[in-house]
Amino acid sequence: MSRKVPHAILSMMTTVLPSLAGFHCAGVYAQERANDQAEFVEVVESAKRGISQNAPVALLDAMLDRRGYRLCEKIRSPAIVDWLGTVWHVGITPGGSPTIAILIAPAVGVTTFTGTNEKDLAAGALIAKGTAIAADLVGLKPGEKVRFSGSLIFSDNVRCFASLPGNTDLFAPAFYVQLRTIYRASDGPALAARPAPGTGVSEPSAGERLTMCKADWAQCEDNRQLADNYEQYGTARRACRAATDGLTKYGAADWTGFAKDLFGTYTKGFRYVTTGVAELVEPDVPFNDGRGTMARVRVSCLYDLKSQRVIHVFGEPK
Repeated sequence: MSRKVPHAILSMMTTVLPSLAGFHCAGVYAQERANDQAEFVEVVESAKRGISQNAPVALLDAMLDRRGYRLCEKIRSPAIVDWLGTVWHVGITPGGSPTIAILIAPAVGVTTFTGTNEKDLAAGALIAKGTAIAADLVGLKPGEKVRFSGSLIFSDNVRCFASLPGNTDLFAPAFYVQLRTIYRASDGPALAARPAPGTGVSEPSAGERLTMCKADWAQCEDNRQLADNYEQYGTARRACRAATDGLTKYGAADWTGFAKDLFGTYTKGFRYVTTGVAELVEPDVPFNDGRGTMARVRVSCLYDLKSQRVIHVFGEPK
């Protein structure tokens, strides 16, 4: 297989290397479906088919916008669970934070590199020094196969997910990713999760896990335990209700007759704990357009547990 250097990632390395070288009860769940890596890559690669890199800038921009629309249509959640990639570069940002670029296809990558401005949209991808994920990068080398989980970062424009800027973004994009876990594919998740020899760390009991879960979402066993026990989950529900009121294209949400605890439906599995992004669902919200027409809408709300804010909300007419 040819190992052609993706232009956007090569551009990134050129910058990095010099500096471093109704009533709904809690407990309801829907079947979880993690983002499919192949589907994501197909949407990204299909956007450039039949387009020359020498095409007019207006056409390239239009195709980037089209790619964004299709990504938001096909990839309904930023969550990444157990994607497989090849390490392209490991280094340090100008601000001293560890960074990594991973190829998920020959010309498609994800990266935590944020450029020189670490307070912009991509700041969510920045890996903080001294954290567990920063320690996980130590020893990784270009060419190694890795599995990783986390979340893509939503863009504030029509392009859906933020990527490293540059004039080759259409042909060799590097999407910003907030990593939660990463390990060598050859090690396997069980080995990666084991404590270092001699640390004396043991797995907490079920009771201890529940107690930790109440205060810290990252300590919850799975999505169900998080939704039922994490003390700040009510804050997420209220934030999702407020965000739903912003879906004005359907009219005004009518909460008459609903229980206080809205958004009690969650997806079964481990994605919330793995990625730090919870998907809260209210399956049947009536909207009134003010002219006597009612719409029934299934509302999905993506909530960042770490920053405690809604990152995306979307509705699907029933």
